[in-house]
Amino acid sequence: MASLAVPSDNAEWQQQRATWLQALREKSFAGWPTAAEPLRVTQGTERAQGKVRVTNFEYTSQGAMRLPMVVFSNGDPRTAKAIELLDGPFPFTIKL
Repeated sequence: MASLAVPSDNAEWQQQRATWLQALREKSFAGWPTAAEPLRVTQGTERAQGKVRVTNFEYTSQGAMRLPMVVFSNGDPRTAKAIELLDGPFPFTIKL
């Protein structure tokens, strides 16, 4: 395996960064849309059990791809202090 040289100064780091970003754009993100599309969020059903409100939404991810999103909130979601993403391998919280 070839060894990689560590850039010795800021100019070399900036060049390496530019090279990496270009490779990411060409190889990893090439299939992503070039312009943002409207999400076209629509609200579906909503139900409450005690203080927990469950609201179903659907949004446009890309092109004709519509995806579901289920929001669980404690009371009115417009007064939320944080959003927790629980799906996927890396759950996280966004403080509002």
